[in-house]
Amino acid sequence: MLLQSTDGDSIAQAPPVLPKEGEVYLFDLGPDNASWEQMKKKYRCDQYRWVTKGVYTIKFEVYEVKKRSNAIDIEQSPQGGGDMQFRRWEYWGFSGLFILHYTGDHTVFSGFAHRNSRKISRPFIRSALYVKEKINAENLMKPCRQVYQDIINSDEGGPRHSVYTPRDYKQVRNARDETKRELRLSHDALYNAYQLSFQLKLTNRKGESKDFIEHFLLHPRIVVQLWAHPLLGSLEFLLNICSKPVVLHYDTVFNVGDYYLSTLTFNNSLFVGEPIIPCAYLVHSRRYHSDHKAFLSDIVDNVPGLKTKEVNIITDREFKFADVFPVGNHLFCWNHIQNDVHWYLKNHAKCTAEELNQFVNAFQQLMHNQVTEAEFEVEWNKLKNTDLFMSKPTIIHYFENSLIPMFKLHAAIWILKSAGISNPNEGVTNNCSESINAAAMETSTIRCHSCISIPPFRVLLYTVKLKDLCISVDAGKLRKSIIIASVTRH
Repeated sequence: MLLQSTDGDSIAQAPPVLPKEGEVYLFDLGPDNASWEQMKKKYRCDQYRWVTKGVYTIKFEVYEVKKRSNAIDIEQSPQGGGDMQFRRWEYWGFSGLFILHYTGDHTVFSGFAHRNSRKISRPFIRSALYVKEKINAENLMKPCRQVYQDIINSDEGGPRHSVYTPRDYKQVRNARDETKRELRLSHDALYNAYQLSFQLKLTNRKGESKDFIEHFLLHPRIVVQLWAHPLLGSLEFLLNICSKPVVLHYDTVFNVGDYYLSTLTFNNSLFVGEPIIPCAYLVHSRRYHSDHKAFLSDIVDNVPGLKTKEVNIITDREFKFADVFPVGNHLFCWNHIQNDVHWYLKNHAKCTAEELNQFVNAFQQLMHNQVTEAEFEVEWNKLKNTDLFMSKPTIIHYFENSLIPMFKLHAAIWILKSAGISNPNEGVTNNCSESINAAAMETSTIRCHSCISIPPFRVLLYTVKLKDLCISVDAGKLRKSIIIASVTRH
């Protein structure tokens, strides 16, 4: 009778809030049968917890209606048991209408934590279905905590606030993870990467479509070269028009899942602030120097200016790239050098904490204050004859045979000055390259490319965002496109 005599005024538009026994709610599921199940899930969010006891078919004359029985879930009852003292009955199948009918005693229910929760004691309230839709509609570059805060702050509040918003930022993270799983081609990471290698394309400055995944080696180790062709084109253009040496940075980040991610970047001196632009990435499972060398050699072969123009490439001490860039200067990052000194003194020199700091400070003074090789030698001869160094012959041997020869060839102030480095007294670092790596890793929460479970492939979106920084020449005029994402020099 209720289904046959209903009118528009009696149809509810939102799920009930902790309804009591005897209350009846009528909803319109709409004309699309395919969406009924989703709409029913929305209207069931009444802030109680229920256990389904079965679905039945009710036949009356020519009508056939579905009936679902639910018992209230209370903490004292076993999981899946439910308490029959408070019931919810659902009816649907007639003209798109949906009825919720509550019977019994609602006072038997008291909120309690999720049964699988071990640490959280607050009562569990099921979120509305479209909370997940809100999460997925947010900016993909936002971290989970920021998405959670934005949804909470944008909600109107009221009695349904706990249903219409995520419980915490972990629910946001879990919702995104679920979407990632749904979008995966398969659960095999390497298979996914191989399949997508045929589809990931970037257009170079000539308008040609090029593979983003330039090289894919699976055996005996994983080596993948990722080339951002528009940005490599910008590098080539920069090499052709700049009179001073272009500065390149190359650095490896270690905590990217099961792989290493090495990034090649350059300072684009045509723009104010000289923004740091990533132009190629190397994903590798083993730290073989030959793989790094082959990667950079391939890039040099495809960017002719790197063979004929003077460039400065800044790395840490583990790399030897002098023969890769015929007219380039291979410079070492000062931060890495100081870290290497600290590591050696701590692990091999048997120094006290005070002595360690004294040795590190002494070498820093050598680095910063000696602007010529002659001054450096004079100061070092004085320093190694002090009581501090004379008490540690092994440290003198380390300095003279390992540290100082390397520093004088690749990092000394007079070397930086001859290479055309700005402010050579401040040294050179790879801080900017490390910032690029961090920015690329932030895309680990992005759902559209996370179907590839090899984390470094997520840098594709970051690279696509940066490709609009490419310099274009139109009628002899230099134009800067909109910078969607950039990392400025430290």
